[in-house]
Parts: sequence; structure tokens; C-alpha cells
Amino acid sequence: MGSRDIAYKGVLLDIEGTTTPIDFVHRTLFDYSRMELESFLARNAGSPEVGRVIAQLNRMLNDDLNSGRFSSDAMSAADQNWRTILTYIRWLIDHDSKAGPLKELQGLIWEEAYKTGKIHGVVYPDVPAAMKKWHDMGKWIAIYSSGSVLSQKLLFCTTEYGDLTVYISGFFDTRVGPKSDPGSYRVIAEEMKTEPPMILFLSDSPQEVNAALMAGLKSLRVERDQTVTGKDPDLVRDFSEFY
Repeated sequence: MGSRDIAYKGVLLDIEGTTTPIDFVHRTLFDYSRMELESFLARNAGSPEVGRVIAQLNRMLNDDLNSGRFSSDAMSAADQNWRTILTYIRWLIDHDSKAGPLKELQGLIWEEAYKTGKIHGVVYPDVPAAMKKWHDMGKWIAIYSSGSVLSQKLLFCTTEYGDLTVYISGFFDTRVGPKSDPGSYRVIAEEMKTEPPMILFLSDSPQEVNAALMAGLKSLRVERDQTVTGKDPDLVRDFSEFY
């Protein structure tokens, strides 16, 4: 029996460091998108969807050049448009940018990898059982991540535990707003037709937890690092604490 006595109708979950190891996101997904970037763009040069995202990234590039945030010193072969945008996208990946167009492009790259079996979604072992239990208890489950909705669905439908999207009622990315903005959580509450105090948000980010609390949600920080000792009632170490 879980140790947490909390009233809630739905569970809103972060991904990185919450449902999924950080190493999988950074060392597998991010590294793969960086490595495959050039060949993916070459293969999909005629794709309207890819073209639209690249146009958005080009506008971001111009803005960052004009503001000085991204300088020519960071570019290789700056006189070549193709090389410039490639270098800029890799720079965004290396700086863990949460920009929507980058996340959308990464999602498209990962989609190929998931479909061909080069990558499979990874979750912590307690996640599948918790999702099933929450679902059986009549509580909805939704995901809120800086990664695109497409990449979220791909991750959860390809895990070694099977397709976990059967338990998930909603997927949200930064199109609803930044994860550090309380307003984003109010938007999600409206979308899920649930009053904020009846939503439980779980994340490894203190900033996100605080934003959710400011929006009126119940919110707890997830700490997956087993080397962290001591008992803190505001820390969640395993989802089985909730059932």
C-alpha cells in the first residue's frame, strides 16, 4: 500500500528524470539527433514538413545572430547556408535548447529511429505498474515535456513493457507555454477539464514543481538518485508510493 494519502483526479508527469532516465534523453536521444541530423535533412529535403521546421529554425538563427547570442565564431563554413544551419542546430542541441522548432525536428528524426527499431523508449521499472494502477483507479494520466508531442508518443509506445500510451489521456509540449510558467499548468488543467487542486504533478525539476504549485496544482519533486539519503516528505523516489 502506498504511503501517500493525496486526493487527486489526474496525474501530470514530466519525462526526463521522472518517468525516464536522464541518460537516455541526453546520451541516446540527443546524441542520435545530432549524429543523424545531416543525413536526415538530406533524405528529407523535399518534405514540406521538414522544410517548414527548417524555415522556422532559419528565422531563429537570424534572430540569434542579430542579438549576438550565436556568433560567427561558433560556425564552421559560415559562408555556406547549409553548413550554417547545420552548425546552428547542433549548437542548439548542445545547449539543451527547448525551442519548439528544434524539438519538432528532433521528433521527426527520432520517429525514423523508433519505426526502424534503432531506438526503443526507456522508462523506470516502476512506471508501467503505476500507470496501470492509476488507470484502473479511474485517474487520468497526462504527459508534459519540452519534447514534442510526437516524440512523447514514440517514447511511450515503444518501451520494453509494451505500449504505455493506452494509459495516457493527454500529451502536452511547450506549445501550451514554458514549463516554468504557472500559466502553462492552468492551460493544461483547462484542457483536461480538471480543477488545478485535483491534479498531481510530478517532476524532477524544482522550478517546474514551484510553477505548478503557483498554478494551484498538487506537486511533488521526483528524486531518482538512490545515493541521496534521508527522508523528505516532499520527495518521491518511487511511483509505488501512490498506491
